[in-house]
Amino acid sequence: LFSAMETGPEEFNFPFKPYGIQVQFVKSLYDAIDSQKLAVFESPTGTGKSLSIICGSLTWLKSHENKLEEEFKHDQKRLEELKQNLNSADDWFTVQTSSYEELEKLQKRRVLFDLFKQKQKVFKAYKDTSAKALEHFKNTPKDEEEGTSEDLCLLDEYHSDEESVPEENKPEEELDSVLVKIIYSSRTHSQMSQFIHEMKKTVFNNNVRLVSLASRQFTCINEHVKKLKNNTLMNERCTELQKASTKCLMDNEESTTKRQKTKVPRGCPFFNIPRIRGLQNYILGNLGDVEDITKVGVKIGACPYYAMRFAIQDAEVIVVPYNTLLHKGTREACGISLKNSVVIIDEAHNLLDSISSIHSSHTFSQQLAHSYSQMEQFTLKYGSFL
Repeated sequence: LFSAMETGPEEFNFPFKPYGIQVQFVKSLYDAIDSQKLAVFESPTGTGKSLSIICGSLTWLKSHENKLEEEFKHDQKRLEELKQNLNSADDWFTVQTSSYEELEKLQKRRVLFDLFKQKQKVFKAYKDTSAKALEHFKNTPKDEEEGTSEDLCLLDEYHSDEESVPEENKPEEELDSVLVKIIYSSRTHSQMSQFIHEMKKTVFNNNVRLVSLASRQFTCINEHVKKLKNNTLMNERCTELQKASTKCLMDNEESTTKRQKTKVPRGCPFFNIPRIRGLQNYILGNLGDVEDITKVGVKIGACPYYAMRFAIQDAEVIVVPYNTLLHKGTREACGISLKNSVVIIDEAHNLLDSISSIHSSHTFSQQLAHSYSQMEQFTLKYGSFL
């Protein structure tokens, strides 16, 4: 339903002249996001709904980021004014006391602004650095890379789809809470891929950091794990391989005083921090769906599953399936926070059925009969010991 109040910019970065219904859609969407409203939209088939969602939401996101930067600059200007007043005031104590709270707040904002500028430089460099890193990894054998088991332990907190991510109070996290993310969720992976394909047609193709998430069933490139097919079994096997990824042995046979470490690979060959970080940078610098990222992961020998998770923190747009968004344990394990985020659910008429399916389990009569038979056999054999 389109809002009667249509606000926002006149241009929404459509790759072509939009239809009237698309203009109505994006203006209402922009207004809903800007006003932090809960909105339900319906658009007939064939009216370019996905493109309208992209242009409306991302135009708002870029506008919001520009406003945030202007606010930071205004705060810094105000901070300098306060400092000048303190230095020139006759009654320094009175001025200091009256301005203390504002001064403290502005100084904290200055730290955030410095971090914001630093991150912006890093974000702009993702595309160039990722291209160089991928070329390096393609031409460098894994046994020539340096690394330690301590580095690999950094991934332990991400080892399960159901594991929670610990919260820490850091300036980076405070800045992350200010930077808004757009979370787009759809029912199937093909719909997610179609959404990303539509985004590639727009101006946002080269200036939006997007990550698409999927389970190990869709992202694992280790054939020994993939053949298990069941997601729970794959999670368990992946965790086992992580724990056995490297083994550092002290080489006592060397006669020199310098002790050397020998790295003996025993686990997953794709569980490699430098390569995973390289793939993470590629994800943030290049628009691609799960299939695209997985192919790159195969080329450089890096785990796409963990690279995608690592990319979440710096991503502006997160594309996820229903089960990741709607299941609290999975969502928190991925490090996705709904706080200060714009959540867009596509095909929302499927939402209730999806929620019911995610939080339900099916048991068949044949399974019950088999379980009952096993209990009977156990009682007959061990009943006297109970």
